[in-house]
Amino acid sequence: MSENQSTAIMWIRDGVLVNRMHVNPVAFAFAYWMFTAPENRTRFSIETLINFGFTKSGFSCADKMFLFNQEHEGALENMDAAADYYNVIATKAANSCTYFDGIPELLADLKAAGAKSFITSAVEQQVLNDWAADAQGRAVS
Repeated sequence: MSENQSTAIMWIRDGVLVNRMHVNPVAFAFAYWMFTAPENRTRFSIETLINFGFTKSGFSCADKMFLFNQEHEGALENMDAAADYYNVIATKAANSCTYFDGIPELLADLKAAGAKSFITSAVEQQVLNDWAADAQGRAVS
C-alpha cells in the first residue's frame, strides 16, 4: 500500500459486530402490533410479524412496516408513530446485547494499524448516533 492509500472497512452493527439480530424483528413486531387497531390484529399474529421482520433484515423499520402493510391491506394506520415506538423498544432492548467475542479487540487492532472503520445499521441515523455516543458505541470508536 502506498503512503497515500489507507484501508477503510464498513461494518454492519446488528448481527456482525453486536449480537442483536433477534432484537430488531421482535421490536418491529411489537411496534406494529401496538399501533394496529384491535379489530385489524386478526389478520396476522405476532409470530407472523416476527418472521416477516427476520425475512426483511437489512430494511429499515419504516420500510418493513410499509411492506407488511401493503401485504395486509393497510392494517397499520400510523406508521410514523409505530416506527418511532420501534426505535424506543429496539434501543432499550439493545442495551442488554453484547459484542460478539473479540470484536472490540479486532476493531482496536485495525485502528492501531491505520484502518478506518465505518459502522452502519438499518436503524434511523439518530438512533445510530445515540448508540455511537453511549458506552457500547464508544468501546469501538
